[in-house]
Amino acid sequence: PGPAVAAGVDGRPNPAGSARTALEAVDYHPTTLDEVARRSGLPPAELAALMLELELAGWVESVAGAFQRCR
Repeated sequence: PGPAVAAGVDGRPNPAGSARTALEAVDYHPTTLDEVARRSGLPPAELAALMLELELAGWVESVAGAFQRCR
């Protein structure tokens, strides 16, 4: 499989596929990984890797054991 992201207008890579699904399940306030898994329907093991990818790309940040979207 190829990368789950492509270059975006603001310089951040645009999430695609499962990464986009995961991002859409995260709020702008702390959202637990369990809640993201419930909303997205993605398996927790895959989701953990996707959240790291989204964090490194600048779409989410880790906050107190949860994730929240970056503006």
